[in-house]
Amino acid sequence: MTPETQGSFSGLLARRRSVREFADSPLPRVAVDRLIDTAQGLRDTAGKRAAPSAHALYPIRLLLTVGRVEGMAIGVYDVDAQTGDTALKTARDLRRDLRQAALDDQPWLEEAPLIITLCADLDKLNAAFSDQPPLGLRGERYAYIESGAIAQNLSLQAVEMELGSVLVAGFDDDKTAEVLQAPITPLMHICFGRKRRP
Repeated sequence: MTPETQGSFSGLLARRRSVREFADSPLPRVAVDRLIDTAQGLRDTAGKRAAPSAHALYPIRLLLTVGRVEGMAIGVYDVDAQTGDTALKTARDLRRDLRQAALDDQPWLEEAPLIITLCADLDKLNAAFSDQPPLGLRGERYAYIESGAIAQNLSLQAVEMELGSVLVAGFDDDKTAEVLQAPITPLMHICFGRKRRP
């Protein structure tokens, strides 16, 4: 990669890798705010966002599990989808619980300073698209497409900020929802942190 492409979009794509070992250092709050904006920030006055959404419904909701972030208490936060504001809902470190709810042992769930969980009300989405085949399931497919687009945006934003990230989808849905007290279905986690140096 040449110095000219290092900060380009092509350079970000070339440097994106899954990172599963995180340093003990905390993340700056500004990094968390940028990740929230990347995932759900408004891009124009019409309410459009960076990721495509079927019928512009934007059903994905974010939960933050904070372990080590400057200026944020440990715990789980709701993110307001319109403003990006965060509200503490559980003042406990639940990263170990998320690790235990995973299908295999995934220690990065416990070690990452920040986990963003993408969630959606799949029943509501399936009802919104109930006239499209396969009947009763099309909305769910759109949720997975949208969450995948958001995840890629977040992964590239992490690279730009010189952070590591890894996507986690191998978890027990019901146990994970119980840990996070999420009233809707968790679709994936994305773990963030500074890369651990050898």
